[in-house]
Amino acid sequence: MEDSPPPPGAPLTVESQTLQEGAIQLALIGELDLATIPLLDEELDKADAWGKRVILDLRKLQFVDSSGLHALLRVDRRLQETGGSLTILRGPHAVERLFNLTGLDTRLHIVDPDEFISGAA
Repeated sequence: MEDSPPPPGAPLTVESQTLQEGAIQLALIGELDLATIPLLDEELDKADAWGKRVILDLRKLQFVDSSGLHALLRVDRRLQETGGSLTILRGPHAVERLFNLTGLDTRLHIVDPDEFISGAA
């Protein structure tokens, strides 16, 4: 049952793994909001992500609010300042819709998971 989504209202869980060439992948599971942003920041620091390529997998993210979107912009900016980069794997429709409505789909590097897995990202 590893692929089943978390129940609605689930707090944020972050699963981290190191990929080829030192890239870091963080899978965000649950909700990214004002209360859970510190966990994302903590995981980025723990993974020593700054200055590296970071892939945020949003496929199991059920909810993101404006503070969560702001946190993703902040992560993108900090990675660029330290010589790293951010790639976001597209999340569910509700999450994707918020990126579209706010215009962040054109500001952030968002790719389809199938493209990333096939190596096109």
